[in-house]
Amino acid sequence: ATEAEGIRMMPSYVTVCGFNGVLGVLQIVQQFHGVPVHVLPWVLVAPPVVAVSAAYFGYQFCREVRAIGAGLNGEGPQDSLFVRFMGGDWWPEAAGPAGFGGADGGAFASRFNPFAGEGQ
Repeated sequence: ATEAEGIRMMPSYVTVCGFNGVLGVLQIVQQFHGVPVHVLPWVLVAPPVVAVSAAYFGYQFCREVRAIGAGLNGEGPQDSLFVRFMGGDWWPEAAGPAGFGGADGGAFASRFNPFAGEGQ
């Protein structure tokens, strides 16, 4: 969220995504005024939906990072959609370290152990 020089890019990204998403939704409403939602072409609806979703998840990420930086455990409830999504209990096993050679003796097996260390 912050580069080494102190440049904060993530809040700018969230703002731009939100602005583009809202403008995209307004453009669709203007072009297809009166057309039922289920008839709209998904190719035109997808970019604003993705932009607004990116803005939401980016904002939630910024809130979590700010709370962790302040020494808190996290921001808000820990069973929210964002926390469950980023928590990764549902991620496929191939996306984890084992998929990149961790547990099955691949290229990174000797250099990477996700559970090594003594904690905090």
